[in-house]
Amino acid sequence: MYVSFAGRPTNLEPISVKTCVLYDPQDGRIAHIHRVTSLPGSRERSRSEVEEIAVASARRNHVSNLHVLHPSGEEFNYEVGKRYRVDLQRMLIEEVPDTRREDLRGRSLVRNDRGKNFLLWTLAIVALAILILALTRC
Repeated sequence: MYVSFAGRPTNLEPISVKTCVLYDPQDGRIAHIHRVTSLPGSRERSRSEVEEIAVASARRNHVSNLHVLHPSGEEFNYEVGKRYRVDLQRMLIEEVPDTRREDLRGRSLVRNDRGKNFLLWTLAIVALAILILALTRC
C-alpha cells in the first residue's frame, strides 16, 4: 500500500486503518469523515478513540445530533472530492451525485460563482475607470 503523509510519500505498510463517519440520521448526509492510519512504530488508536476525535471535531464545527458509523477500510475507501451518504436502510455508505448548494451549517459550497462574480466586478470597475480617464482628458 502506498500512503502519503504531510505531502511526503512513504512505502510503509499501515498496521491499521480505522474510519469513523458522522452522519445525519434524518437523511444520511455525511457531516464528517475521520480516518486514522497507524504505521509501524506508532500507537494504534482504538475504535473509541477514533470516534471521540471525530465527534470533538464535529462539535468544533458546530455540528451536532449526528450518528456514528464505523465502516471497515475495505468497505469504504473514499475519494476526496466525491460525495457520499449513508444508506439508512442497509447502513452502508454509497456515492451520490453532488447536487448540494450548501453544507450542513448552511454555508454555500458554490465557490466558483463567487470567483466569477469577483472577476466580473473587477473588470467592470477597470472599464469604468478607463472611461472616466478618457472623458476627463477630452
